[in-house]
Amino acid sequence: LIAPFAGIVGLRKVSVGEVVQPGQPLANLEAVDRLKVDFRIPEEFAGQLHPGQSLQVVVDAFPGRTFAGEVYALDPRLDDQARAILLRGRLANPDGMLRPGMFARLTLVLSAGREALFVPEHAVTGLGSRQFVFVVDGGKAVQREVKIGAHKDGAVEILDGLAADAAVVVDGQMKLRDGAPVAVKNGG
Repeated sequence: LIAPFAGIVGLRKVSVGEVVQPGQPLANLEAVDRLKVDFRIPEEFAGQLHPGQSLQVVVDAFPGRTFAGEVYALDPRLDDQARAILLRGRLANPDGMLRPGMFARLTLVLSAGREALFVPEHAVTGLGSRQFVFVVDGGKAVQREVKIGAHKDGAVEILDGLAADAAVVVDGQMKLRDGAPVAVKNGG
């Protein structure tokens, strides 16, 4: 018998002298030098997923040890039931410690080292599908449309529409109108 790839032969599934049928499994053959890992990410992160992203994997069999890998494929179709995207990663396993079928916990690096602009969630107001913040410019309130991203600890990421040095109105904006005079109050 010749296998299409090199690997480790598992336990045999037939006895010596047994008659085997075409297609009947004799033993499993596992290539363990590189392993694939399939996992799902909620659809809210769809815009942040791409091949090449780093991931870290931990398994119960080796506590305190992290195995590095990367995403190499994304399923283009969303899982209708779980509302999640299936991703496939690849892990190097040169010492053969990891085994196919192990349960793994993953950390996926969505963005590495980029700076982000966050404002308090309550500073953002919505109108339909559009999001706005008020900024102070020349003593007047100016309404700016913004594109929002991630939510974290009571703050929301601003992806577009706001300069990093802008003075954002964080209190009383529900009563404000574009062009209304405002006074900046420091120290709360």
